[in-house]
Formats: sequence, structure tokens, C-alpha cells
Amino acid sequence: MKAGTAPASSSTVHVVISMHLKEYTGSRNEIDIEAVSTVESLAKALDDRFPGISHRFLDDQGNVRRYVNIFVDGEDIRERQGAHTDLSGAREIVILPSVAGG
Repeated sequence: MKAGTAPASSSTVHVVISMHLKEYTGSRNEIDIEAVSTVESLAKALDDRFPGISHRFLDDQGNVRRYVNIFVDGEDIRERQGAHTDLSGAREIVILPSVAGG
């Protein structure tokens, strides 16, 4: 979270989105969303505000795309339950594409 950014309230979760997705968010990379129960429901909530954005990080079966990393309070959801990861009590979610190059 950036200095000077207010933390999300207990009924919201703070979502940090890679600037690679700015075509959907109008260049915003930090958003507070009403508390959601899973990563899947987060995707729906984000799609409600930014149509089409969830397709960039979830595939047609609802799984996290191979080259996208999602962290809940610093923990990779692949080490939990992927798109079914419980977000109860989560404070911050970060959505980042993998970066490769040399």
C-alpha cells in the first residue's frame, strides 16, 4: 500500500492491480472493493466495475492464468486453493503478471 493511502475498512479489501491492466481501470492500480468471499467472487466484483478485466487473470474455466500471480496478504494463492482461495479477513490482494526477459 502506498504511503498516505488509507487502509481498506473491514467491509472492503484493498486490491493492487498491475499497470499492465490499466486499459481496463483507466490507469488506476489501487482499488477498494466490497469484501468478497473468494478470488472468483473478487473477479466478478472487478468485472462489475471494469468489464472484461477478469479474463486477463482467470481463464474460461475460472482458473488463474499460468502467467499471473495473485497474492493475498503476501501469500501466493497457488499455495492455497487457487481461485477458490478464501478471502475472509483479507486486507490486501495483489494481481501481477509474471515478468520474463533478459
